[in-house]
Amino acid sequence: MLRVMTFNIRCDSGTTHEQRWDVRGQFIADVVRAAMPDLIGTQEVLPHQWDTLKAALPEYDVAGVGREDGQRNGEASAIYFRRDRFQKIDGGDFWLSETPEVIGSKGWDADYWMRICTWARLRDLSEERAILWFNTHFDHSGPIARLESAKLVRRRLGEYATPDDDILVTGDFNCGQASPPYKALVGDESPRLIDAYRAVHPADVDGPDDGTFHGFKGNHDGARIDWVLTSPRWTTTSARIDRTRREGRFPSDHFPVVVDLER
Repeated sequence: MLRVMTFNIRCDSGTTHEQRWDVRGQFIADVVRAAMPDLIGTQEVLPHQWDTLKAALPEYDVAGVGREDGQRNGEASAIYFRRDRFQKIDGGDFWLSETPEVIGSKGWDADYWMRICTWARLRDLSEERAILWFNTHFDHSGPIARLESAKLVRRRLGEYATPDDDILVTGDFNCGQASPPYKALVGDESPRLIDAYRAVHPADVDGPDDGTFHGFKGNHDGARIDWVLTSPRWTTTSARIDRTRREGRFPSDHFPVVVDLER
């Protein structure tokens, strides 16, 4: 069994007490430890947040870069994987733009922030199988940017995937199930991707309890914008939206999504 989490941890804006990282950092680590995922795709990870989680979760190795300079500056879409189970054998990063190899590039009608995708090929030491994993964060305001980002991710999957790879795509896609980017990613095009959450909770549209962005308010009546997508060789045995709260507070403005997969 493989347990996968996707979690937008919310960058440290510090605008209110409940949003400050010194209030939320350990809470997020506690949520991760309670879920015990093997793989965690994160979004909006600033350098000091990266350092906090790396120290709090020593059983995980972490990979990724800041989207502003390809090193430490800016938000990262960092990936965390259990070091006792996985070995990274390849990986890298590309920007969601017309020039994906240009560090810090911004594409199409995206807002003022550049966006990034971090990927890795991992060897699962427990099964001697390879996993090709993409983790990303689409633009929040540009519909063209989101659709073109989905097309770019799909092209890169086609370029990087080998017949032996089992594929995972995690991220905050800033759009729901009825959107063009979702349809561009989930469908019959090769390599085929399946929505792990929908495999367990089938529905034609997002329902009133599917929302994953809540703005620190805890409501869940919006779209499910955080997804775990898999290649068909995976079977989803469980999928849930983790709505952990503590004394009325939430670890992030997104609920993480946790899925269990079998091959």
